[in-house]
Amino acid sequence: MRKSWTLAAIAVVLAVLPAGGCRRRPAPPAVTINGTTWHVEIADTREKKFLGLSGRKHLDEQAGMLFVHERPKVMAFVMRGMFIPLDIAFINADGRIIRIYTMPVESDQSNLTAYSSEGPAKYVLEVNAGAFARAGVKEGDEVTLTGQIVRR
Repeated sequence: MRKSWTLAAIAVVLAVLPAGGCRRRPAPPAVTINGTTWHVEIADTREKKFLGLSGRKHLDEQAGMLFVHERPKVMAFVMRGMFIPLDIAFINADGRIIRIYTMPVESDQSNLTAYSSEGPAKYVLEVNAGAFARAGVKEGDEVTLTGQIVRR
């Protein structure tokens, strides 16, 4: 009888130990607007912000890049080295979209169009061109950020 209790106790410890010893992974970063979610890569360093999605020839339909800035500021983006057209949304510190553009691929890389936030933005979301129209996303919409958005 004592042997069966010992075996039962060992079985319980072995079953519980892995769960207690495992750390939960942070949720992958995502942006949701009007019920549509994009899984995003985070651009939160100077190098990542400069490169952005440059050189990409494909972007999954529900994927994008979220640029994270320490403080809100007026900023402008260009389509340097881009092979795919993009939608871009500038998002203020309150989580509202303040400006949206659809940015076509530009063949003349020496004279790029600058797309301005026109107001202080803390985040910038880039997704495939047409994605915002399909999701009914417009200026003034509220944005929900989930997962590990800011590096710690």
